[in-house]
Amino acid sequence: MELRKLNIITLNVLPFPYGFAPTNRLLSYLIGMGDLGNSVKVICLFPKGNPNKVKNKRVKGIYKGIEYEYMYKSTISPENKFKKLFVRIRGVLNAITHLYKLKKQKKIDVILMGLTDSITIFIFYLFSRIFHIKFIHERTEYPFVFHAKSIIKRIDKYVYLNYIIKLFDGIFVPTKVLYKYFKQKVSQRTKIALIPGMVKPGKFINNTCKVNESSKYIAYCGDMGNNKDGVPILIEAFKKIREKHNDIKLYLIGDTSDKAVMEALKRKVADYDLKDRIVFTGRIDHDKMPAYLCNATLLALARPANKQAEGGFPSKLLEYLETGKPVVITKVGEIPEYLTDGVNAFLSEPDSAEAFAEKLDYALSNPDMAKNIGLNGQKLIFDKFDYKIQSKKLVDFIREL
Repeated sequence: MELRKLNIITLNVLPFPYGFAPTNRLLSYLIGMGDLGNSVKVICLFPKGNPNKVKNKRVKGIYKGIEYEYMYKSTISPENKFKKLFVRIRGVLNAITHLYKLKKQKKIDVILMGLTDSITIFIFYLFSRIFHIKFIHERTEYPFVFHAKSIIKRIDKYVYLNYIIKLFDGIFVPTKVLYKYFKQKVSQRTKIALIPGMVKPGKFINNTCKVNESSKYIAYCGDMGNNKDGVPILIEAFKKIREKHNDIKLYLIGDTSDKAVMEALKRKVADYDLKDRIVFTGRIDHDKMPAYLCNATLLALARPANKQAEGGFPSKLLEYLETGKPVVITKVGEIPEYLTDGVNAFLSEPDSAEAFAEKLDYALSNPDMAKNIGLNGQKLIFDKFDYKIQSKKLVDFIREL
């Protein structure tokens, strides 16, 4: 018997359709659910984009089959705090009106929520109960990992972890440790699904675009601050191999607008006398990113062993692997459950520039072996993380609810 298509609405505040890892993950499973015949729409409650960083200026449209719409008719967040609050309130009210219209047209079966803001979640929980709509939550890491310590934020954290998290019909997470964590937090009626990270293969495979760089280089892309990805460790590790591998550079790709973070990193680069060997590219356009990764000799992620790494699974790792380039990464979280050192990646002990430098050196010194390891990593994407496989699991989970 043919199953009726699901009408799935996701409420979020991510920049859409262009953004970094969270947006890419969202796109992967939404496209997958759409390919399975379901109707999918993204509702952006309010904009969070900086005017200097936002690529998309259209407040509504269709991207790769996914309909999206910003509720406050702008993709750029105002800088004024009071205007920002007004925009958020107006966005939520507009979303309620929009959802009501969709419900009257019988175009909504599921609300998928990606926020942790307690008040906003509670408002849409009430809407879901009144109109008998399933209410689902996505969590990709421990909540409030980098949370501010103001009284209001601490209250919000307490309310979310003790009350709000119990309101959902279902929650899906990418790792076993998060599954166990939230299993202890949710109500007995809430179901939890383990949906590993996923990627839609294609963007980073056989990419023939070139970058304006004649030198070989190691590439990292992501957050420069918060010690999230261990950029200082990567810089120090690169210093240790610079003389042996004097023909290679290090490309650090990502937002450089945080002055305090960049001053500290550039000071480290200067102290190590690496100004001519380390390139801070700044934020790279979404369409150009595949070229930067696919033209690298190695891809690196020196993620430290912290709380975020324990619970999450880095989306950028999947993009790294998809390129077929050899990847050097630390053994944190559940990464060792999927990757094997010397088979489909080079795995280093975390929090050690010395250990990471050894893996970089070994990969660069054995290019034929590194090439085969990179191709094995690419194969893993099709076997374990293909968006079609994981999206089917997510749709089946929603139907069970």
